[in-house]
Amino acid sequence: MSVKINSADSARVLVGMPFINTVFLFVVSNNGSSISLASSGSNGQYVGCGKSVAWLTSSQAAVLVSTYSLEHSTWYSSNIYLYTSLTTTTIPSSYSSLIPNIQQQLPSTISSQLIQAVSTPESLAVLDVNGNILLILATPAGTYAATSVSSLSGTASIPMVSSSTACIAGTYKSSSGIHPCSLCPSGTRNPGGGPCISCINCSSNSFCSWSAVFEVNETYLTSQSQAYAYPRSPELTAYEDIILSNSFAIGSTSHCIVTSPLFWALIVGGVAESVGDSSFACDTTLRNAQYDSNLQSLAIPVPDEEQPIVDMLDNQVFTLQLDVFNTAISCQAVSFVEIVGSTTLSLPMASCNNVNGVVSATIILPGHDATIEVTLTSIQLVGGFRLGLSGPSQSNDSSTLQQLSF
Repeated sequence: MSVKINSADSARVLVGMPFINTVFLFVVSNNGSSISLASSGSNGQYVGCGKSVAWLTSSQAAVLVSTYSLEHSTWYSSNIYLYTSLTTTTIPSSYSSLIPNIQQQLPSTISSQLIQAVSTPESLAVLDVNGNILLILATPAGTYAATSVSSLSGTASIPMVSSSTACIAGTYKSSSGIHPCSLCPSGTRNPGGGPCISCINCSSNSFCSWSAVFEVNETYLTSQSQAYAYPRSPELTAYEDIILSNSFAIGSTSHCIVTSPLFWALIVGGVAESVGDSSFACDTTLRNAQYDSNLQSLAIPVPDEEQPIVDMLDNQVFTLQLDVFNTAISCQAVSFVEIVGSTTLSLPMASCNNVNGVVSATIILPGHDATIEVTLTSIQLVGGFRLGLSGPSQSNDSSTLQQLSF
């Protein structure tokens, strides 16, 4: 059991009972003669919540939570739940943030199994099972306590100490404390480059998602599609039936009267392969054609007359394009590999550029059937992704391969 009295308000007491997986908030009144339960909280597991509790400020607290197997025989890891907006009498149903996180990961010298957390008073000292200590110092608004190896100071015999680092692009922090920076809300942005207390409002015609870095004009977010509606055959496909059903039709418009067989003996038809509006009938949408789909199994040999277009399809070179929106990552942080069985092959980028927070990278695919993995080696935030595939057009004497672009 862990007990901690708020140094800024001695009437408030946190009590952690990990064996029942609950943290209690008690309020002391009548000059310490009475105590009442104000609120309680749990993380929904069986045991482990409240191994240590600590007040950081009058409205901020930390709770050490351990995760065990279902039979409680294996201790997996620990997390520190941070509450940054505690009221006088209520523990929120969900924590504000937790450590470790993407901004504040545990260094390799600190075990993920933590046994105690002590406040000092706004900072937090954490002890692991091996006796190593990590000191997370409170930082001002606009910065966070970085715990990466490159940001820490200390040795094996001296506690590792965090350092103050400006919020990364797309995040902000409006209050001091050990908690990380928060994502900029939708419609706001932070281009980075220094501490950020609040995010900047975006213009109404721009794309600013959560954690936006730049304003991306909405006109850039256009969809490409090469899907075409396949034409449907008319109800009457026999030419004789078409003539009989339209020979004696007289409409009310001048066009219908002029095209009626009662006034004209000559009926002019179109070519079945390529037709426009039907000028020979009142119904201009009439087509002297029947459409059919000739999908074939790949196991069936291709006829000689179709072999040229099949060869062009097989030889068409595909280019894969990846667009990463609203991010501060660089082209150096993007890499592509092809997965072949249990091995990976690095793929060179054909091009890469970064314009106003949009990183566009392209690679030439090694084949039409390939498994590609993309890795972004950066903690910088991303607002969205877009994948595209393109291929050049080609023609010969009898066939035309359209350009692929979607």
